[in-house]
Amino acid sequence: MSSKTWSGTPSASLSFTGSGTNKITVIKITYTDSSSSAKTDTKVSFSENSGKTFTFTEGKYTYGTFTTPTATETNGVAGTVAYSSSNATAISVDASTGALSFPGYGEATITATFTPNNTETYAKSTDSYKVKNERGVVAGTITFDKANGAFDVLNPTNKGYGTAKYNFVSDTNESYTFDCKGVMKTYANKGCLQIQKTTGKVASPAFPKFTNGYKVNIIYSSKKALKLSAGDANVVIGTTTSSNNTNGLGASVSISVPANVPFVITSGGSEVTYVSKIEIIPNKIDETETLTLNESATNTIEAKSGVNVTLKRTMVKGEWNTICLPFSVTEDKAKAAFGNDVKIVELDEYATVDHNVLSFKASTGIVAATPYLIKPSAVADEYTFENVDITDKAAGYSMTKNADIAFKGIYNTVDITSDVVDAKFGDTYYAAFLGAGNKIYKANGSGNKTKGFRAYFAIPKSASASALRVVIDGTATSIKNIDSEVVESNAPVYNLQGQRVDGNNLTPGIYVKAGKKFVVK
Repeated sequence: MSSKTWSGTPSASLSFTGSGTNKITVIKITYTDSSSSAKTDTKVSFSENSGKTFTFTEGKYTYGTFTTPTATETNGVAGTVAYSSSNATAISVDASTGALSFPGYGEATITATFTPNNTETYAKSTDSYKVKNERGVVAGTITFDKANGAFDVLNPTNKGYGTAKYNFVSDTNESYTFDCKGVMKTYANKGCLQIQKTTGKVASPAFPKFTNGYKVNIIYSSKKALKLSAGDANVVIGTTTSSNNTNGLGASVSISVPANVPFVITSGGSEVTYVSKIEIIPNKIDETETLTLNESATNTIEAKSGVNVTLKRTMVKGEWNTICLPFSVTEDKAKAAFGNDVKIVELDEYATVDHNVLSFKASTGIVAATPYLIKPSAVADEYTFENVDITDKAAGYSMTKNADIAFKGIYNTVDITSDVVDAKFGDTYYAAFLGAGNKIYKANGSGNKTKGFRAYFAIPKSASASALRVVIDGTATSIKNIDSEVVESNAPVYNLQGQRVDGNNLTPGIYVKAGKKFVVK
């Protein structure tokens, strides 16, 4: 007799063959289960948001700004993260991005699952946080609640199911007619709207006063999910409760309903449905005001909040334009309106330059009632800004602290030669404007109309017009611009032989910058 030791996988077969009277005795069989070998742990984490609960009301975060948590694997293991919700009917999550949406109300656990690329070496890992979406109080909501006797008009259980038009009474004591088939009031004073299995049905009125449509939410209990529908194409199937309780609690279903359309509740198949509450929530009418501001019109500027503005303002692409608006524009909105490469600069009031220099510095956006220079990378006949706040503050001005030169905004078409006198500065000032070729021009005589939502320069008469110069995004105190041209200070400088020179260390002479000649004295 001889002994043998065998190694293999759990699913492998072992066989021996022999002939005659030979006997085979198996002394020991050993195997290694590779599937049970230890894997290296991974750790996916929502970081500081791990385990937290975030509360929303009607899909809006209750406590200010909400940034959707995202999870990462913290040990540097390569792999992918997928997101899931434990209650997608209330809070849904995008599997790839983790972005949340709120189709209903309730609580859900949002789980991130990390799957390593090398699943033989590394283990999966998970982390989670919780989200609640609560119902807000909406003006005009109609609520039918068993607790307030909404369904008391129905036959009690011992009288059997009824088929008729019944007037349900809302919490505000208003009566609404529902067309019902196979309904009764639940026994033992529980007060639910009990809907007969298979054939039971409840059809609502159309609620015509909700001209922008409405949302209906049903709180119920049943071992079979009820069906909630609005019209022929809009159908939602609810969830089930774990036990056949009769208190009308434990499940909910919601549906959006167009204006002047009723909704229908159909019983959950072969099980009775018990409804404890029906909520009819009107959709808000879009009351957002739309305002058009026209550079050629007389615009009345009044304080308003959350306004959609259409700005009719002609601008030259790739050139410096003046602008002054009665509402603020963020960097994102500026890029959306004027192109991703738009440049905006504001007067640098404290720049250490000589008296003849107007120095401008970069700005990320536009502040209401403040003048700016803007170089759009995209232009249009009109620009749209949504949800902005209009200020009734008059178009303002910025002023240099060492030369008393002002940059003054305007909202309407004006004669700037008159406006410069009337607008604070007096007859000791004259007006100048940014014109063709990015040049500063003195406004001569009356009748020079400048369109609205622009800005002009108010300059003391003691200042020499020929000496005025504008520098953008920097200073150049020894440089005088011929014809008072606007020169961007970060442009390369060349001598008259076409050779590039150091713009910060120039000897007296004539140079070229941004295609323009200038003199260093």
